[in-house]
Amino acid sequence: MSESETQELSLALDEAMKHKLLLLAQEQGVPAQRLMQQAVTRYLAWLDGLSVADRAAALAWQDYQQTGLHLSEAEADVWLAELEAGNASEPPPCHS
Repeated sequence: MSESETQELSLALDEAMKHKLLLLAQEQGVPAQRLMQQAVTRYLAWLDGLSVADRAAALAWQDYQQTGLHLSEAEADVWLAELEAGNASEPPPCHS
């Protein structure tokens, strides 16, 4: 994609991530924007290579890392047993 075909997009970073990005860019001798573009390009290529199930798992893991919300194995087993028995059952609420 040529530079004339690109559009600017802003990205909010916390101070620690911003500091690390700027240090790495300086070490590499490249602008921070280029380093971010390379990182996004690699991440999108990785995500594209995942199967639908793998992508869902990766997104679920990312959500857990951000929120801490989860079900215990015992809670999931009870819910799955209900479904296996033929009972329509909503999953239990997630908690931290």
